[in-house]
Amino acid sequence: MTIFRFALRRSFRGPFNILLLCVLPVGVVFIPPVEGTVLPLGFHFYGQVIMFAAFLMVRSVVDDRTSGVLARVAASPVSHFRYLGETLAAYGLLLVVQNALVVALGSVLYRGRLGSPLLQVVAFACFSISSVAFCLA
Repeated sequence: MTIFRFALRRSFRGPFNILLLCVLPVGVVFIPPVEGTVLPLGFHFYGQVIMFAAFLMVRSVVDDRTSGVLARVAASPVSHFRYLGETLAAYGLLLVVQNALVVALGSVLYRGRLGSPLLQVVAFACFSISSVAFCLA
């Protein structure tokens, strides 16, 4: 099993992770808009949800470090760069799919209030990948 698939599997092990990845972001979309803001209020909080999700997903890498898995990775033919790169790709993919779901649901719910949903997905994707990368660093 590659590190990428292992990281994807590991992110869905606990019920709290499933709640954080699936239910909480969808719930944030339903926060009602406030007058005077460009975007609905839920999209303002969604950045914090992304940072929290990135932190909780990367927490498993810290567990690997304390349990000695990284020592076994160092002894294997897998480099640390590949280990971190595939972990970043797996967690980044999960957050990008989550971003696409949230923006699609928001564009259906708030029809004309979201300016350009495609640009929002790109902006959220860049933020998600950089959040995971900062947490990994």
